Amino acid sequence: MPDYRGHQPIDRRHILNARTARDSPDRPPIPCRARLNWEHDGEQWIDTTATRWDRWSGDLFVLVLDGRCFYTGVWLGAEDVQLAHTCT
Repeated sequence: MPDYRGHQPIDRRHILNARTARDSPDRPPIPCRARLNWEHDGEQWIDTTATRWDRWSGDLFVLVLDGRCFYTGVWLGAEDVQLAHTCT
């Protein structure tokens, strides 16, 4: 059912392979591909940008500009991110 502005509600989904949020400074953006494992929708690879990196765990924060996501980005393990220079 549309909201009071006539917009259809967005069916939000959790990203099952997202890691715990942490405080880390922004880094220069790095183009990458990220694997998202959506609740109900399954696996999806997206072209995106990594903007933060946790040097202790190796996790990366990537932008997720998708209406299904609760936030504008998520932390993912390094195994779920391919940096642009390593993509073939």
